[in-house]
Amino acid sequence: MALFGVRENKCFENISDLNDLKKQVTDLSERVSKLENTIPIESGYLNDDGTVAWKLYKSGNLEITGTGSTKPYDNKTNFSPLYNLKNVNDVSVASGVILVNSGAVAFANSEPITLDVDCKTIAGEAFKGDYATSIQIGKNVTMIGENAFYGTGSKYHAGITQNAPTLYYAGTKAEWAKITLTEGWSAGTYFDGNHVVCTDGNVAI
Repeated sequence: MALFGVRENKCFENISDLNDLKKQVTDLSERVSKLENTIPIESGYLNDDGTVAWKLYKSGNLEITGTGSTKPYDNKTNFSPLYNLKNVNDVSVASGVILVNSGAVAFANSEPITLDVDCKTIAGEAFKGDYATSIQIGKNVTMIGENAFYGTGSKYHAGITQNAPTLYYAGTKAEWAKITLTEGWSAGTYFDGNHVVCTDGNVAI
């Protein structure tokens, strides 16, 4: 009498192969997603000599870097290259930038959530937009002009959102006191508690 047995369970083997394939696809998707966040989807310059560059990533991060000063823009006849960008969520300005001029960082089609700015000088009306969550001012900032962050907290003021954005400073209260603050530098803004949060406490605006 002959005996027959099952040498391999092909069904389970195929399921195992399918699970491995799904894992490979997931891993590949994660790697592609990470790669996309390192390659800008749009880029350009904020001055004529190309010393201040901007890059927008798929994540919505807008990075402004360089060693020069931006041009001023009125965004009526002379438009900032950033003005018509869409899906900008977070804006950062690196410490090498000398000056962000009037109207340089303004948006018609984006509502950025955060701003992290560490340039040397922030001109009047340099940043226009409702940074709804927070603005971080770096220790390299030495001067802030009139209406520098115009529009920040507007949705809170209008009752659309429950929380006002927070204004942070990366240094101490004593270091904040050394920054040249032009009269009306915080005009047109609505910050949580109407104060600056420094590393060692708060300073009234």
